[in-house]
Amino acid sequence: MTANAITVSRLFLIFPIVWFLTHEAVYISFCFFWVAVSTDIIDGYVARKWNEESLIGANLDATIDKIFVYFFFLYFSHFGGFDLRLVALSAARDGYVTILRFLCLRRGVTLKANYFGKAKFIIQILGIAAAFVPELGYLNAGNLS
Repeated sequence: MTANAITVSRLFLIFPIVWFLTHEAVYISFCFFWVAVSTDIIDGYVARKWNEESLIGANLDATIDKIFVYFFFLYFSHFGGFDLRLVALSAARDGYVTILRFLCLRRGVTLKANYFGKAKFIIQILGIAAAFVPELGYLNAGNLS
């Protein structure tokens, strides 16, 4: 239960991240972003430590990860930070895996996250983090509102 609450908090942290971005406080927003990302590590640790691992929790975590990542992919795409074709390609891959996971679940088979999926998530997060850095030229802080 506690692990799932931590997972859901990642979703609610989108609001202060965007608020600070639109108010030209990019570095404060960046800090909130990393707090949100850290909840992905913390929720798994708490679930294992307090014996709260569940199928619902695993699916909730994966779903909120996707919402979090694709929200920022689309948000930064609006400002030229990401090419929408790459976002669509990544979303298609994730959609395929989600459908495959659902079909396996209906047959009683659980597909757990593997290192490739975790590596993909890390790369996505690092890409989003790079979009926060004005010196990289992805964003012009004056255009965020």
